[in-house]
Amino acid sequence: LMRDREVTSKISVSPREVREAYDRDLARYRAPEQVELRMIRVSRGKTPEERDVKRRQMEDVRKRILAGEDFAGLARAVSEVTKAEEGGYWGWIEPETRLKEMSWAMAALKPGELGDIVETDEDLYLLRIEARREEHVVPFESVREEIQKTLRKEHETSLYEEWMQRLKKEAFIQKY
Repeated sequence: LMRDREVTSKISVSPREVREAYDRDLARYRAPEQVELRMIRVSRGKTPEERDVKRRQMEDVRKRILAGEDFAGLARAVSEVTKAEEGGYWGWIEPETRLKEMSWAMAALKPGELGDIVETDEDLYLLRIEARREEHVVPFESVREEIQKTLRKEHETSLYEEWMQRLKKEAFIQKY
């Protein structure tokens, strides 16, 4: 009851204060570029012969997809990653969180396009971008309540600390 009387009941966050907090910290509300990704991955192999076989296999898979075969079905049959069962679907990802070779390949693709084979030291990849979200600022209305809760918590902490300081000044405390 005392905390409610001395702290909670005194908290007031104005709409203007919420808007100013949003404008002041706009960088926090930037959403990075994202792509909706499907991927087929196979290991490159260890020997030159294995690498050659794997490369030809991926070239064949790419041709089949370009000829109209289902990407998801081929991903389930060929891909060597845990997402193979989901048809190679990785969902929405930020390209810069992936290997640079993959990130560059994703940057060049438009939604619905199948990329060339991407080679890394360990693996071969086929990437298809389903959709793309450009970098943007999250609208104020989408984060207004979150900002308001944060400001209420900050005010509550401040008022609580002030209340504790007043109590300490008014009280006689003796340590033994």
